[in-house]
Amino acid sequence: MSFLKLCFINADENRNLASAFSVERAKLPVTYFIMQSTIIDKVTGAVSPKRIEAILYKFLEHYQKELHVDLLQKRNAESLQGERGEAADGSDFRSPLPSATPADLVKGASTNFLIEKIFNALVGSERIRLPEQAEQLDGLKKTLQQAKQKAHDELQRLFKELGLDMRRWSEAELTAHYYKNPVFIAMGVLTALEGLFLARSYAALGDIDLKNVQWARNDLMKNFEPVLGEKKIKLCVALLDANVVKGQLRTAALLAGQDANRLASTLAAMEADQPDHSAPEQQQIAELQDMAAFIESQRAHCVQALQLIDEHIDTPHLLMEEAETDSFPQATMQGLFEQLQSLMRQRRQLQAAAAPKSATTTATASDLVAADAAPLIDTTAKRLHLIQQREDHTKTLITCIIQIYSQHPQSHVARSRFASLLY
Repeated sequence: MSFLKLCFINADENRNLASAFSVERAKLPVTYFIMQSTIIDKVTGAVSPKRIEAILYKFLEHYQKELHVDLLQKRNAESLQGERGEAADGSDFRSPLPSATPADLVKGASTNFLIEKIFNALVGSERIRLPEQAEQLDGLKKTLQQAKQKAHDELQRLFKELGLDMRRWSEAELTAHYYKNPVFIAMGVLTALEGLFLARSYAALGDIDLKNVQWARNDLMKNFEPVLGEKKIKLCVALLDANVVKGQLRTAALLAGQDANRLASTLAAMEADQPDHSAPEQQQIAELQDMAAFIESQRAHCVQALQLIDEHIDTPHLLMEEAETDSFPQATMQGLFEQLQSLMRQRRQLQAAAAPKSATTTATASDLVAADAAPLIDTTAKRLHLIQQREDHTKTLITCIIQIYSQHPQSHVARSRFASLLY
């Protein structure tokens, strides 16, 4: 009997049930047994225990076939073993409740409880490992959507209870009574977790478009700006950004590998066609060899940055609400600052070199077409693009570490140093 639950029916979504109930109102009391929006059985008047048992067995038979759970043969002590997932014959059976009634579990749980469960699955020690455990994302996605809908409904009720739909409030009143309300904060945390969910899928599986991740981040920044300082939200935003960089690094590493193969093929073909090269051809070969070395450094950057993210940013045992005072990655941060200074210097040099070359190319295009010798290969634009990409990645990683260790004294020092470099 502990299986039975009271529930309400949404007449707009379940018109067949609503119409059935409205017809039978005059015959109360009527007991309906419903499964997946379908009336399985109904009893008018008092329900005998034997009738209830017979109807419940209909449910059990259905779930046994659909979910591969042994429900009909478990009695007494064997029933207790079944609840722990230990079948008497050693077969792999599971308790029916987590699988059979996820919607009921979500509706009955508090929003904070759901937030902790989702947070642990995306951030904490119980984090889903990707891509190894990718099949678990579907269930997490559904839980996240239902939790967000639950939080949205609670926020709407709060909005009406405070009378925000009746008059315009001042910013001070909103901050005191609305933005600082746990309901608003919970909605902000779930929005941040949704963005992190998308970012993890983008980084590890590539099945989410980057634009969707950026949209989710922008939605958080726009609609929950007053609570961006909350610890869970700051941590989720830092991990979201780190996973975006991780996805970009994986793509960059793949492209660098393709570029390296093309350059190697081109150089091999040039060497095979003409062993003795003219001066312009030798200069072209030297430029391509230099570019091949640069592409190799791009691949090394991707590998190092991915390793840094896994060891110092997106690491479960480091992701606590307050980082320990002695755990700030000072050496890593120093390396990132030195790398950023070097990249900014290279970017300025390439920008300075690209400007006159662009003007010369425009002014002497006809001369180049008419020249007998082949024009020299210019890789400046390609180098500039990759250096700017590395610079953006490095800036993001510095920001992520500062956010994760925001309570650490060294984080404030790093923030000031970062600001001085940028401005």
